[in-house]
Amino acid sequence: MDIYRCLDDVITKVEKQEQIIIKARLYHGALAIIDLHKLKYNSRLDGADVFKMLFGISDTNPFGDYAMEVDDNGYITIFQALRISQRDWTLFNIFLNTGTVPYYDAYRIDKTYLPQIVSNLNTLQEVCAKFGGIPSFDLFCENVYAVVEDSYKPLTSEEDKDGKYQWVSCRSNCQTDVDNFINRIRLVDGWSLGSIDLTEVVAVHYYYRKWPE
Repeated sequence: MDIYRCLDDVITKVEKQEQIIIKARLYHGALAIIDLHKLKYNSRLDGADVFKMLFGISDTNPFGDYAMEVDDNGYITIFQALRISQRDWTLFNIFLNTGTVPYYDAYRIDKTYLPQIVSNLNTLQEVCAKFGGIPSFDLFCENVYAVVEDSYKPLTSEEDKDGKYQWVSCRSNCQTDVDNFINRIRLVDGWSLGSIDLTEVVAVHYYYRKWPE
């Protein structure tokens, strides 16, 4: 029994010393429960040296080990100091757990929810900057914007800033435009309908195709 009692005492001391589970107050007062063990061994935090030092989970802190500041109730206050809200922390944890952000999987299927994805990325970019930078998130951002750029098709020649496509326009009530369109433009030659502008009295059809190689 003495052996078991000693082991129990050792385990208790280790748990108290390492503080594996801690409580925090987020900006605006919301509560967060943080598993430091889970953060320490999350591969998506590899290279996030400042983050690990802030949360006391760095094995190579050149400045020494310092306890995190807490309030009178024992809640760490770093989130309040950095103005990290509940939404910020939720998005951050979603990325750490899944390697993505909300709506991105849906976008890859049917190219919807792009504004929501951009909003989530912008929010997380600010959060990661406050934490000293998260290399895995920077790489994820680069990959997301590369996918978006490859799949994005401008709707008019004005939107085609890089001049990637040939463009023609056709006014629906102008016989000359219609004749020229029929004689010059064929869908089998790679032309596609980009958009129809209905803002004026006369509708204008915009067609585009890649430049011939």
